[in-house]
Amino acid sequence: MRTKPLRQARPKQHKKQRGFSLIEVLVAMMIFAGSILVINNVWSGNFFRIKKARRMNEVSLLLKQKITEYEILYTGKSLAEIPEKESGNFGEGYTNYSWSMSSREFEMPNLASAITGPESDGGGGNEMIALLTQTMSDYLNKSVKEMKVTVIVKGFSSKKKKNLEYSATTLFVDYDQELSIPGIGGLGGGAGGGTNNDGGGN
Repeated sequence: MRTKPLRQARPKQHKKQRGFSLIEVLVAMMIFAGSILVINNVWSGNFFRIKKARRMNEVSLLLKQKITEYEILYTGKSLAEIPEKESGNFGEGYTNYSWSMSSREFEMPNLASAITGPESDGGGGNEMIALLTQTMSDYLNKSVKEMKVTVIVKGFSSKKKKNLEYSATTLFVDYDQELSIPGIGGLGGGAGGGTNNDGGGN
């Protein structure tokens, strides 16, 4: 009886484990870097919009505050008491903001030529209309004063040292100014103020 030799059991050979290649690592790094760049751009855009909205709110508040101060100070007074120019800084909490004020006589555009027309026949009716229009323009020029208040944001750009300016305009009216109409005589009419925003940043 033949006996078969016993075979020793050999341990199973595992396949060699394969790691990441250099190309795969580079592709993964490029994807990761791209994701970081997109996230950074989105966050920077949102941060800039939030900062801009906050700045606009502060500028609106400061403009309204300064114009209200001038209206309280000069309403009911003579237009001659309004200074031509003033400037200054705001209080604590607004160190990056300053303000300036300038005033001038109101200039009414000449409407006589627009009303009578370029092809006027020189009749008495057109002359009277032109005279009344010029009288009203002169009256408004003497009775109204324009005040412009500007808020300056200092050092908006750290690289260019650029300042931003936002302005608003208010009109002061002297209702005591006498209106003299040819053929009628003088009509008597205190001083008041009203606001008229003229836009924002230059």
